[in-house]
Amino acid sequence: MHADRGLTAIYRNIERKNDYKLEWLKKTVKEVMENQAKKKSNSTINFEYIVDPIINVFDDYRENYTLAIVMGYNYFYNSEDHYPHQFEKEVLKSLGFLIGSEYKGVLYCFGISQDVPYVGRQKSKEIFEGLLLQNYVGPIPSDASFDLYAWNVVSEWSWVDNSIIYSIFPEEKITLPKSKISNISR
Repeated sequence: MHADRGLTAIYRNIERKNDYKLEWLKKTVKEVMENQAKKKSNSTINFEYIVDPIINVFDDYRENYTLAIVMGYNYFYNSEDHYPHQFEKEVLKSLGFLIGSEYKGVLYCFGISQDVPYVGRQKSKEIFEGLLLQNYVGPIPSDASFDLYAWNVVSEWSWVDNSIIYSIFPEEKITLPKSKISNISR
């Protein structure tokens, strides 16, 4: 079996700098993911494709200076217990050390999506008919609403109105090759 998966990490209260070395950070994040994918691939799970990460620095709705890292990957599995939690845990752990030392940021929350087009935060709310945003696995404040953070992770569906997402957050997207998402249906 095959799955597409997104992982988003939000780091708050990062240090304000003139240069965030975002190209260096993108390269480093991808290297962290590739190294963990090599370590965690085995007979029941195999990581095939790591997407170039999307990284943005912005003031969030409470004016906390925030760093967002959106990652994506494909994997194959042949077991009922196929979720790559250990891989994601190690990636987040490595990024925590990196972001803490380079930007003085602290992990605020993280989100995971599988075979859906968005990773975001919500209050059990549809943003389009039949399309729910995934909840973050990390802590969710009681006053959270779906539009605090949301990104287009897989962009192959023309019926999704991206303007709602991009009116909140700068336009950035990861497009996976069609062959990689052929198992996703509307």
